[in-house]
Amino acid sequence: MVNWRVVAQLAGGVITIKEKAVLKKQHWEVAGLSVLPYYEENNDCVVRCDPNITEIHKSWPVLWTNEQHSESKSHLFAENVLKKGSEQVLDRMFEHMSETVVSSNMRIFQTAYCLAKHHRPFLQFEELIKLQTINGLDMGSSLHSRITATRIINVIAKEMRQRLITRLIESNSKFTIMIDESATLSIKCTLILYISSNFDSETPIVVFLDLIELDRQDAVNIEKALWLSLEKIGISKSFALKNWIAFTSDGASVMTGTKSGVAAKLCEKIPQLFTWHCLCHRLELSVHVIKDVQGVSRFQSLMDKLYSYYHQSPKNSRACLEVGIEMKKIGRILNVRWSASSFCTIIAIWENYPEIYKHVSQTLEIGLKYKLESSSFLEELGLFCDVLFELGMLSYVLQSRKTTLMRTQSEICRTIRILESLKTEPSEKEK
Repeated sequence: MVNWRVVAQLAGGVITIKEKAVLKKQHWEVAGLSVLPYYEENNDCVVRCDPNITEIHKSWPVLWTNEQHSESKSHLFAENVLKKGSEQVLDRMFEHMSETVVSSNMRIFQTAYCLAKHHRPFLQFEELIKLQTINGLDMGSSLHSRITATRIINVIAKEMRQRLITRLIESNSKFTIMIDESATLSIKCTLILYISSNFDSETPIVVFLDLIELDRQDAVNIEKALWLSLEKIGISKSFALKNWIAFTSDGASVMTGTKSGVAAKLCEKIPQLFTWHCLCHRLELSVHVIKDVQGVSRFQSLMDKLYSYYHQSPKNSRACLEVGIEMKKIGRILNVRWSASSFCTIIAIWENYPEIYKHVSQTLEIGLKYKLESSSFLEELGLFCDVLFELGMLSYVLQSRKTTLMRTQSEICRTIRILESLKTEPSEKEK
């Protein structure tokens, strides 16, 4: 018996009831042939190769055999489409394209992150992309501009900060906030915000948290901006009131004022909050005020004159390079900078003193020459070398993230003993 459903599926056309009677007399071998989709419409078995082929042989049952149809172009094409449909070629193609795009984007993100981590300008981003493409890596065709690199870093930074805050909240860790005021190139007042916490680790980690633009630099606006920033990054006020244990800033009155400073206003909300004036900043302030001493002010005046002599004259700058003096190391001293910077200036003059004296003598700077050749200047220069060396080393210790209170106390006491010994015994360079 003829399986009419199978015949209808193989027909690739429309088989009417009249034609079925004709087909009953034929014995077709249908074993091993592909079965194509079919459906019934108005008592007729309508069969088309899937997808719908324009070449439909409605007269096929009279003219063709089933073997001929199975070898026809339309039937073979339909079989191929059905086979590929079952293999999900299109899905796999999109998956492969997605994997390729993700891989290239990962390389682009890693390149941008490397530049940011090593403080390199984003102008190098496009060149690094070209270099990796030349080396055979697939870097895609988009996200190659330096503007895109900036946006990529913003996305990475936001995600890293969010993960840190999540770790902070999940571990219920205590934290410290450190703030400092600064100004942008466009002279806008900003507040730099850092957080220090264990973040479920063994040692504390100091992380940059936010850069806040201030409308006004008074205690009320600074405190308000601080609370808004903490809320924005995910630290709720209830969590801060429970886990905020310390606050650190510089010694400005707007920060550490006992009645209306930022620290005082925070202590009203968090009575157990421990406020701290940054030791590094306190050390620099103590170095800065000694310039009011008469002998020190005279020495600083001479150093400022040397600085102006070599930095404000292109001719003297070139001569300075010719004799091998590192002009960039000759800067100002005893200003509000790290003590190590003042030490670099002093030691540069100490080590290059013969060349500097020779150059000043040749340029007929009589007044500066007499001051440089005086024994009192050399004694003061040697004393400042030793003193600023000790203060610079103490400053480095205080800036270290691994420094503890016990080590800080020990280093401060050690520095005090060394400075007091210089009152009775000459320093190494004074000898």
